Amino acid sequence: MITAEHTLWFIPLCLLLGIACAVLVYWHVDRLEMPRRAKILLSVFRGLVVSAIAFLLLQPIINSTHKNLEKPIIAVGIDNTQSILIADKQHYYDGEFQKELQSLLQKLSKHYQVDTYLIADNCQQGDSVDYQGKKTDLSSFFSTLEAGYYRRNLGAVILLSDGISNAGGSPLYAAKKITAPIYTVCMGDTTQALDALIAKVNYNKKVYLNNIFPLEILVKADGLAGKSATLTMYEDGQKVLEQNLHYSKNSFTQWVKTSFEAKKSGLHIYKIVLTEAEGELTVINNKAEVAIEVLDKRKKTAILYSSPHPDVAAVQQSLAGSDAYETESFLIDDFSGRVSDYDIMVMHQLPLSAKSKTIVNEINHLGIPCLYILGYMNIYNAFNSSSLGMQILDNRNIENDAYPIVNQNFSGISLSSEVVDFLDNVSPVTVPMANYQLSPQAQVVLYQKIGKVNTRYPLLVLQQGASARSAFMIGNGWWRWRMYDYMQYATHSHFDDLILKVFQYIGVKEDKNFFRVSGKQIYAENEDVVFDAELYNANYELVNTPEVIMEIQGEGQKHQFAFSRYGRMYRLQAGELPQGNYKWRASTQFNNEQYSQTGHFTVQEINMESLNLTADFQLMNNLAHLNAGECFSDAQLNELYQAIRNREDIKSVAHYNITPHPLAQSILLPVILLLLMGTEYFMRKWYGGY
Repeated sequence: MITAEHTLWFIPLCLLLGIACAVLVYWHVDRLEMPRRAKILLSVFRGLVVSAIAFLLLQPIINSTHKNLEKPIIAVGIDNTQSILIADKQHYYDGEFQKELQSLLQKLSKHYQVDTYLIADNCQQGDSVDYQGKKTDLSSFFSTLEAGYYRRNLGAVILLSDGISNAGGSPLYAAKKITAPIYTVCMGDTTQALDALIAKVNYNKKVYLNNIFPLEILVKADGLAGKSATLTMYEDGQKVLEQNLHYSKNSFTQWVKTSFEAKKSGLHIYKIVLTEAEGELTVINNKAEVAIEVLDKRKKTAILYSSPHPDVAAVQQSLAGSDAYETESFLIDDFSGRVSDYDIMVMHQLPLSAKSKTIVNEINHLGIPCLYILGYMNIYNAFNSSSLGMQILDNRNIENDAYPIVNQNFSGISLSSEVVDFLDNVSPVTVPMANYQLSPQAQVVLYQKIGKVNTRYPLLVLQQGASARSAFMIGNGWWRWRMYDYMQYATHSHFDDLILKVFQYIGVKEDKNFFRVSGKQIYAENEDVVFDAELYNANYELVNTPEVIMEIQGEGQKHQFAFSRYGRMYRLQAGELPQGNYKWRASTQFNNEQYSQTGHFTVQEINMESLNLTADFQLMNNLAHLNAGECFSDAQLNELYQAIRNREDIKSVAHYNITPHPLAQSILLPVILLLLMGTEYFMRKWYGGY
């Protein structure tokens, strides 16, 4: 098929132009004496060349159609978690079953494209099964298929699992978004195993010095009636509790409740051990470990607003999820307390009034950290006159929808890659259309993206003042980010992490150290150990020219790492470390000065896979019947193969791709034109022409 950038109705004109040129050259003014047949031939040559050149000016395109057959895709998800092996007394799943599974995959590969995924706390493509996953998130498998096979020829889905999903969202809800038939293979055993375990520990991760805090332990035992055990608890290696338990019935549960006094600040490790009873299936779940951080005090925070607003609720809920803050909220007219009683203040869209002006002046005078949330209720002239370090000028009383853009050069707080990805997809915030003037001490965390334009207008600003730090959130609609977080990820953690990082920044006391290292004190064993470091020169300007080394020492092991440069800071990703307690020492040398920081952290073991060993075949059946699939036992892999082969709707799909080829770029056409022109030239010379 031929198309052109200009209309093809010009083709007759191209032909007329070629004919006119041939007539003028050979039949009207030509004085050559040549045979009539030669003159006709040369006329044809000249007409074809001129018409072809004129036709090429239309920029013609030849479209070629290619047919591609896409084979049906069979997506196979394999439960790769520890619960499979723990309940496998006969070692069937890491032996004979693996051979049968590989045979199934090979047979399917002859007719279909087979993509294999391993399911644990997330879903990754691969087929190297080792059953070492610490959590099972079956919903992640279906979410991966929904995103990766959109508009693809997904013929069928095969899920091999025991149905025990202990992480992520509902597998049934996630699977409803898949239109392909789902085939499930039931692994594991539905019979109740003889087992005693520490099923749950209720505790507060953070408590406060000199407070009494509770700790509750749920002990379960199945099929062990008449047997006894001892529950022992250790705090930092010292025994603090010992209690005898008698399993009075086969289905035994008991809460062991106790309380302790937080006598010393810092991180405290509590180890809980349940002695083994005769006949238990496993003792992996007979122990638990929790880490409790004892803090000196909570930061008292006041939120002041002129009228109720969802942005206020969003910030308050984020703070409520952290034990580090004690939050109160007031209508500005109802606030009767003293500003000096609070460690941090939040001022939400306060209009001009004598009371609000007095409070802002007092905040500045006392040097109290403050978060200002600015929006349509603010009177910006009054705000600009408050000497807060930022001004909003030329406000036209017009609003824009602004999306966030993360400032990659900002180093005041460290945003994880998960939070950055979250911010790339949130809904816009409504901001005033104005010019913004920042103080030299201000740093922009988020810029505004208006429409498709990346601007340098600030959306979230942190500022180091003379007496205290402050932050500015500009616009209305931040609460939508928290809702989106839950809708997309079934958690508020990404939004809360952003808000808490802001409060940690403004609430921190001024640190005069030139070398600073920060990291978590508690990591899970399937979590990367990450540290950030900052190095300042004599003017307290960030530098990262020298190398920073960290030595991490655990029980019988020592590791040495070098920090990577991250913006103007340093970052260390040490990867996953085994469960245990660790000490670290970071050091560097700058301007002939040696700097070092020390600390400690703990890596906690994850035992979620051992808490429930009873397979959930009902879930596997429900998944299979969503899209007219079938449920099979682990011994029916051949039947599964036949069921898929017998489906007539799992077949190849033809895709037709149209490829444009501009005729002017063709090699053959210029060669033909050159041959025609060359032949005409030779013949004219032969007959004495010019």
